[in-house]
Amino acid sequence: MNGADIIGALLVVFACLTDVRKRIIPNYLTVTAVVSALLFHSIMTGMDGLLFVFKGIMIGFIPLFLLYVMRTVGAGDVKFFAALGAWMGGGFIWDTFMLSILYGGLIALAILLYQYRTLGKRLLHSLLLLIGLKSLEPIKDVIRQPATFPFMIAVAPAAVTVYSISLYAV
Repeated sequence: MNGADIIGALLVVFACLTDVRKRIIPNYLTVTAVVSALLFHSIMTGMDGLLFVFKGIMIGFIPLFLLYVMRTVGAGDVKFFAALGAWMGGGFIWDTFMLSILYGGLIALAILLYQYRTLGKRLLHSLLLLIGLKSLEPIKDVIRQPATFPFMIAVAPAAVTVYSISLYAV
């Protein structure tokens, strides 16, 4: 494990802890991570390091920003992916992003199955009212109250998976 890997791991741990506890990823964490990545990589490898950081930031930022615009992730998640990309690079952050989406879907499915009885009753009631053409209001309530969870719960295992696979790929 090199210095960048250690910082990347610490970044994931701290972001996960704050996201789970407070549902926020603080700006001081992400901004400090980006600035320190710029310094570290530029000192270690010069212009190649700056290009590495820039690519990592863009590959981390752009897809998460699009998800943010669609209101599926928070702004802290966007900044976190840019910061982690700055330290770990574009390939790592892209793979982590893709696995995070997969893990997030599995977590959402688990939450849905856990709440099946309550959700099932609400959906059935809503569908009966819809068929009877009495009101669409119950359906609007279901749509307005989506189940959410801290995205870092999906990101942390994704980052560990990507890092573990990269160790065996070499």
